[in-house]
Amino acid sequence: MDPIIEFMKKWVRPENRRQARKLQSRCARFGVPETILTDNGTQFNNNHLIEFTKDMGTKIVFASVEHPQTNGQVEAVNKIIKKLMKKKLDDAKGMWAQKLPEVLWAIRTTAIETTGETPFSMAFGTEAVLPIETSIPSGKVKNFDATTNEEGLCLNIDLIVEKRERADLHNQVYKQRVARHYNSKVRTRMLGLGD
Repeated sequence: MDPIIEFMKKWVRPENRRQARKLQSRCARFGVPETILTDNGTQFNNNHLIEFTKDMGTKIVFASVEHPQTNGQVEAVNKIIKKLMKKKLDDAKGMWAQKLPEVLWAIRTTAIETTGETPFSMAFGTEAVLPIETSIPSGKVKNFDATTNEEGLCLNIDLIVEKRERADLHNQVYKQRVARHYNSKVRTRMLGLGD
């Protein structure tokens, strides 16, 4: 059995160092995805991939042809990832697999204008401790206490629904502001018969 599949199914780490490094570079930090949303491309709609994901416990969901916005969202995120990867790599093009976690971390911990929140905080209910905060201690690292931290995390999880509702409201206000700006440039024009 492939060491990656064995690790994902049984959590058995390979003895071979080379295989362990390969596993580390290929496995996602948070485990196997529950669902993969993809377009109807033939590279994703084949028996080999469907069987592989079924063995991993992952469900493949294909975007509806009637809902093209989904593909647009995926393309927008891919564009951001590609742009950041180009900035990170410069001349070392072969190091993309090592730099990808850094790029994804940057995306997850940067506030999005439409919601005013970071994707990390929207998923976990709290802000992430950045790696720089461990080497140059910030207030949140200096004042860390395990018991109060656990209580705070539990409270944040309880309040995550309200946080998401607030982000949704922020998103709606942002969309109205963009629409108002766009509509301010539109000039009304009266059309008569024969125009």
